[in-house]
Amino acid sequence: MPENRWIEDEFKRLNTRMMNLEQQDLHTRMVALEKDLEAVREDTSECRTGVERIQSSLEKRNEQRETERKEAVAERKSDRRWLTGTILTSAGLVIAGVGLLADKL
Repeated sequence: MPENRWIEDEFKRLNTRMMNLEQQDLHTRMVALEKDLEAVREDTSECRTGVERIQSSLEKRNEQRETERKEAVAERKSDRRWLTGTILTSAGLVIAGVGLLADKL
């Protein structure tokens, strides 16, 4: 029977040692997982920052294009007014010139 007692003690000792190793391994794995999660969190934060930066850039570009479009519309309107004024002035000068020539003839 003493031999059985020794086997039982040895089994308990080995079992306790295995449990300790498993707990240490589990702790090591959890620490590694925590580091991996922190890295993912940092990457996600960097991605979010990048997306926000791109979104801001696109919004600024759209605002700039809208401003340029409004300025182009206003410029074309102004150009049409100048063209109309020039045509009317030219027509007036032609009519005045024809009137002067008609008086002399």
